Amino acid sequence: MSSATAEASPLTAVSRLRRIALVVIGLVVVGYGLWYALRAFVSIETNLLWFRSITHESVYTRTLWTEVLLFAVFGVLMAAVVSYTLVVFYRYKPRFRPDPLRQRWRYYYSRLEKRLRVWLLAIIVVYFGVSMGARASGGWQTWLAWRNSTKVGQVDPQFHRDVSYFLFVYPLHRMVLTFLFRIVATAIIALLVTAWVYGSLRFRGPQPRMTPALRVQLSILLAAYAVLKAFGYWLDRYALATSNRGVVTGPSYTDVHAAIPGKTVLVFIAAVCAAILLASAVWSTRRLMALGVAVLAGSALIFGVIWPSVVQRFRDKPAASQLELKYIARNITATRDAFGLGNITTQTLPGTPTLSGASLSAQVGRNAQINLLDPNQLSPTFAVQQQVRSFYSFKSTLDIDRYPINGQLRDVAIAARELNTSGLPNSLSWTNSHLVYTHGYGVVAAPTDQLSADGVPAFVEGDIPPRGELGLTVPQIYYGQRSNSYSIVGGAPGSKPREFDHPASSGTSQANTTHLGGGAVPVGSLFHRLLYAWKLHSSSILFSSEINSHSQLIYNTNPRSRVAAVAPWLTLDGDTYPVVTNGRVVWVVDGYTTSNSYPYSQQINLRNATTTSYTQNGSSVVQPSTSINYMRNSVKAVVDAYTGKVTLYAWNQASDPDPILRTWEKAFPGLVKPQQDIPAALLPHLRYPPDLFNVQRSLLTSYHITDASDFYSGADFWKVPLDPVLSSTTTTNSLGNKVTKSPPTQPSYYFSLSPTGNSAPVFSLSTTMTTLNRLNLTAFLSVDSQPGPGYGHMTLLESPATRNFESPSQIQNDIESTSAVAKALSLQRVGNSTVIVGNLEAMPLAGEMLYVEPIYTESKSATTPNPILRYVVTVYADNHIGFAPSLNTALTQSLGEPVSAP
Repeated sequence: MSSATAEASPLTAVSRLRRIALVVIGLVVVGYGLWYALRAFVSIETNLLWFRSITHESVYTRTLWTEVLLFAVFGVLMAAVVSYTLVVFYRYKPRFRPDPLRQRWRYYYSRLEKRLRVWLLAIIVVYFGVSMGARASGGWQTWLAWRNSTKVGQVDPQFHRDVSYFLFVYPLHRMVLTFLFRIVATAIIALLVTAWVYGSLRFRGPQPRMTPALRVQLSILLAAYAVLKAFGYWLDRYALATSNRGVVTGPSYTDVHAAIPGKTVLVFIAAVCAAILLASAVWSTRRLMALGVAVLAGSALIFGVIWPSVVQRFRDKPAASQLELKYIARNITATRDAFGLGNITTQTLPGTPTLSGASLSAQVGRNAQINLLDPNQLSPTFAVQQQVRSFYSFKSTLDIDRYPINGQLRDVAIAARELNTSGLPNSLSWTNSHLVYTHGYGVVAAPTDQLSADGVPAFVEGDIPPRGELGLTVPQIYYGQRSNSYSIVGGAPGSKPREFDHPASSGTSQANTTHLGGGAVPVGSLFHRLLYAWKLHSSSILFSSEINSHSQLIYNTNPRSRVAAVAPWLTLDGDTYPVVTNGRVVWVVDGYTTSNSYPYSQQINLRNATTTSYTQNGSSVVQPSTSINYMRNSVKAVVDAYTGKVTLYAWNQASDPDPILRTWEKAFPGLVKPQQDIPAALLPHLRYPPDLFNVQRSLLTSYHITDASDFYSGADFWKVPLDPVLSSTTTTNSLGNKVTKSPPTQPSYYFSLSPTGNSAPVFSLSTTMTTLNRLNLTAFLSVDSQPGPGYGHMTLLESPATRNFESPSQIQNDIESTSAVAKALSLQRVGNSTVIVGNLEAMPLAGEMLYVEPIYTESKSATTPNPILRYVVTVYADNHIGFAPSLNTALTQSLGEPVSAP
């Protein structure tokens, strides 16, 4: 064998290995592409089937095509800019021969470069294009809101533009500009990295650091970036409509007199810098390019940071009490409008009893339906009394609604008996888990003001089969808050029912059923079974012999999730509640239209404002930690518990029209039905939503003040009280330091109430307010939650300046310090009982405040919690404390006159 042949053999082997490596890499790339394409196909096809099953296919297709449009426009634009940048660079790049010893990787790359160039370019362009397209498609809501924007009819006081510009137009301008910035920045980075690889850009060595061709190309891209900065500075002016530089949200004195003029100056400077950079490209001079970049950066520092800081430090802060008043007044007006705080009647509590003797006692029953059943404590009692089987469960906090009981409208606590698969045996087969145990059964309800002699709820609806006052005839709950991940239902006509419906009356057998309603996805075909076997990661869907041509798949069963899928532009209330109407169970989900760009309106963190002890125990969904400065309860969503049908109704648009809702109604015609289409049987069960009320009460701690000077001083600001029955907790952090965490805020509570005592009680949502140190009560706030002429009207009763009312925490301290209470509870605790303190409920009564607190006990040795009412504590006029086994007796002690049951 010759020496030439011997040398060629290793080279041939290396070449063969390289080809194999390229083939493997190509197969991997193609495989990943096919994998993601298949995932996308399954996702789109199953989503279409799901939306088609609930008759909202047009919602998904409109959303999908909008995403495709944005993906295509910005993905193609990114690909075009990056590819053009790299192709131009390749065309004018200098010859570069790297040293094989000092630049080994470049040397090997240069040998493969000609064969890999097209593939590398394609991979880079496709990667950046797809990434950009995927990011852009996420802005479909911004696009549709702009495309269907609705005029508000109000002009902001600073820029004199219709508020709709800030709600719908500005977000699109900002989004497009952000995408263009990303495209140009990506092109610049790709150019610099490629130039460094090919030697056009050097960081050391005797040769020039940048070739002339690269300097021209980079100057053009930097000029494009400067042009975008000019547009960005112009938009930054409007961004100051929600500036937080000053005392409140909105343009402050510094923003108006320094930041906005500074942004205007920067617009012209950026335009000049763009011209300088273009001149640098024409004359290929490095100094002009450096000058353009330096001026752009330096001016941004001077006019964007230093000048506003100087004005704020030496002009605004020393005289803020005068200079900021104009802007605070704008903020107060905008905030009260954006959060619906204008419909409030404010009165002052007399501070002394306006009634006495028998008149005072008689007024108790006329004022309110007092809650003895704490919805946050008695869910375990509902379970013990009405769970029936271990695979049923109730929500941890009961919901409050009102129903006619024996011809009288009563507040009741209600809960759905939902399927909880964690209560089933772990050894249960796939068939039993998904084809047999498919649904919950019935609801349980009890009046909130009445418990039995044994201290347990006096149920007006319950048992299996259902019986009671609510008229439930379709008790099956296939869609609920604790339902299974998915179920397969349905069967051929005349076939034997397979689904477990409820235990038979004998207790040893069961009654079965077959789901007959719509709303589920048909999975009788092999194609559909294959799709969902992939989507739900279950081969049993494909191979099970129990599935037939009539089978239907139920999934995405949580009512809140279903509404979120149909109307993702809504922010949903954390508390979904069941309603029995026309013999069926439906779920009601309150939907909000929100924004964070309403000019001058105060921004508030949604999670902080809505977090209470109810969200702490998981009964209500925790809201996202986002800032909002506009909120309306414009939609009532209804989900049928049997069919899963989602229906959206416009709400309260006659008295308070919502431009955001009108915009989305234009984007999705027919999706939201008018308010007059709400069934008459459902309407009385709609209510004022708790998350909106909690946001409003948080704002009213300061925005009950309408005078800008008083607002600036902050002396009359309030606070939302902490839950008085909970204690602070102390934990140790990772550094070994002890951290004390305050209890969450006290939840607002539903009950029928006449806040002034001058009218019949109406279903209301109420809360108290305290001073900043939370030692004294400052106000009682309630809102009419009964659909009708007064719905949404708030009553704010403020404490007089001449009288200090004790706060809920002080009242709780008084209760626990009372010798009779302390002695009775100590006896319970040292025995075999655990004491559970219920919600401290406040209500105005004849010029004073009445507090009622139920106290429950449960056995420490019980395997299942079962709280029962043991005592009732009442406090009137701060120091008249009643303590007895019944409400009437406790009220008699507090009021000094016998009180009979209302």
